[in-house]
Amino acid sequence: MVSLLRNICLIKAGIRKWISTGFFSLVLSLIVFFAKAQTTRLIVRADDMGVTHSTNLACIDAYSKGIARSVEVMVPTPWFIEGVKLLQCQPVYDAGIHLVLTSEWRTLKWRPLTHAKSLVDSNGYFYPTVWKGSPDFPSLHDNHPDFEEAEKELKAQIEMARKHIPWLSHISSHMGFDDSHPQLKKIVQKLSEEYKLPITKKPEVLDFPGSSSMRSNKPGERETAFIMQLSKLEKGKTYLLVTHPCYNTPEMQTVSASSYENVGKDRQADLGMLTGKKVKGALKKYNIELISVQEYFKR
Repeated sequence: MVSLLRNICLIKAGIRKWISTGFFSLVLSLIVFFAKAQTTRLIVRADDMGVTHSTNLACIDAYSKGIARSVEVMVPTPWFIEGVKLLQCQPVYDAGIHLVLTSEWRTLKWRPLTHAKSLVDSNGYFYPTVWKGSPDFPSLHDNHPDFEEAEKELKAQIEMARKHIPWLSHISSHMGFDDSHPQLKKIVQKLSEEYKLPITKKPEVLDFPGSSSMRSNKPGERETAFIMQLSKLEKGKTYLLVTHPCYNTPEMQTVSASSYENVGKDRQADLGMLTGKKVKGALKKYNIELISVQEYFKR
């Protein structure tokens, strides 16, 4: 009888402990859930690595000294290999391939990796834009691209990127070319599935608001405007901020397009914004969590 009573007491104690522990776990889970619901997430992307030496250095500094968490690498560009070497020293820096079908600058050009006659101008370079009827430059769609050639070229870019950056995690499209034609969108989606590289932009990821207010090239002004926009972000939402960090060097002062001058100065302002001293404090103040594209897709 004593033994039976002892066993009953032990069972009751175990049940009380289980209830207590289970309740505590439930409460803790709810706290974590509601905390996450109140946390705003921000993906900061540094685009166009590989274009110039100045861009490569800035893309690295935007991560190591700033708030960028993902970098987009352009394979056919002149400084791709240097960009790869720099990234190999930062293997935790989330990297995506920025698929390319355009070469937009006046005096800085690149060509396809493949033999793709329908994708290039008379000099063998990608066209400056994909958009049909552009008043400023010849465009890809005005010159009737072969979509099989486009798919072959984009596959070659992915293969090259994977060869040098095995931790590649996602796909994006330079100058939004996949929105220019349903067939290009279909190709990018197909390659995303084939290589298991998700496409960066999803409907539930919101574009960072107020980009038009963040255009000043004066030191500190873009950072101030950025912090103002951070204060307006909605709780529990995920935002994507696309940036183009660069150093305003003599190299970059030669780069321009017909509707875009002072490229180096403009893009150094992006770098200043990403590495600004006040920005990290603002992120903490407004309960904004920095995440990479890869981290977003793992959630």
